[in-house]
Amino acid sequence: AQNGLGEAQYRVAEYISRDSDDNQDHSTEMHSWYMKAAEQGHPSAQFRLGVSLLPQHDDETPDFRDAHKWLRLAGIQGLHRAWAIIGDSILNAQNHEEGDEKKAVSYIKRAAEAGDAYGQYLIGSACLWGSWFDRNYTEAAYWLSLSAEQGHHDSEYLMGEIFLRGFGVQRDPMIAHEYFTNSADHGDADAMYALGLMNESGDGINVDYEKAKEIMNAAASAG
Repeated sequence: AQNGLGEAQYRVAEYISRDSDDNQDHSTEMHSWYMKAAEQGHPSAQFRLGVSLLPQHDDETPDFRDAHKWLRLAGIQGLHRAWAIIGDSILNAQNHEEGDEKKAVSYIKRAAEAGDAYGQYLIGSACLWGSWFDRNYTEAAYWLSLSAEQGHHDSEYLMGEIFLRGFGVQRDPMIAHEYFTNSADHGDADAMYALGLMNESGDGINVDYEKAKEIMNAAASAG
């Protein structure tokens, strides 16, 4: 990797990341190789580096400059998830300035409109709960369904809730059950819990107390 090829440098960093086990020396070496690859213009390295440089959520005076610099470079090269990460990091900061929320949402929408499942999840969940926009179940279902189609388990769970509760759609427990099952298969504890309740109550499916108990136990372990 010392010949300066970005792809080789990136792969070295990835190998180290799999074996780091929170070892500080390995972490420093990994960061060094990501930096070298990122400086060569490797988009995945820029993304990884940017994410690693994000300040912690409890930092009262977060400095996003280095992290966002690398994430923007990755986003420009087509890693659309980077835009969603930038926007989400701004919104999760304890103290963000006036106008930051609008800018952050524009970044997330850029990712969502480019087809990124995480960006679509963030927009869809915001429409569902009314956190950045007025509550809009139609928009929520649109974005969350796009994200769920890509296997995003949080979106699959929320689509299950939409059909179970009839949020802007005709209530359909069978469709809800399908979404919950897909999400649970990805390890989502909330979806497992919802499936357990459905098996216990017989909402849209046959009552099965044994299966309900099994799924509830799995949810408790996953949570």
